[in-house]
Amino acid sequence: MFASSFSSGKEAHLFFAKSYNGACWSLIEQKERSIEETARMINLAHASLLHWSESPECTPANVQRGEWLIAMAYAVTERAEPSYVHAKRCLDLTISEPDAMMGFDVAYAYMIMAKTLALTGREEEAKGYLAKMVDATGANSNERDRQIFRGDLQLGNWYGLTELVREAEKSIL
Repeated sequence: MFASSFSSGKEAHLFFAKSYNGACWSLIEQKERSIEETARMINLAHASLLHWSESPECTPANVQRGEWLIAMAYAVTERAEPSYVHAKRCLDLTISEPDAMMGFDVAYAYMIMAKTLALTGREEEAKGYLAKMVDATGANSNERDRQIFRGDLQLGNWYGLTELVREAEKSIL
């Protein structure tokens, strides 16, 4: 789609937000990435959030999910500091805007905090967020959402918490 295909810049932002999000996910899901693919994945995550934030359809949940995506992109590349910054922003948005969150948004915020804390070597804190994640998966979920969540839970390294994550996954009915 070319820029001339959009009737407004706001339409373009929505298009690029969704396109970059999907492209970033494709790279996150890869088991191995080249240096160029890694750089692209991180750039796509940031670009997706930028375009979401410029879209008139942007909600706090879109921003929360964008922060999650950036944190995850950094986590799967073992870049602890930026992953933590964006995981914390994701969690802070989740807590400050509870009415804007849907379905698994809360569980995803706890998931990325647990993964990032495990990456930074803060295992005890990570375990606490894993427990919160499991608690947050039950109430508003359907089987399709649980399947997607369980799949996303398996993405990337869990930095010493793999067995606990497997146990947590079993608890997500």
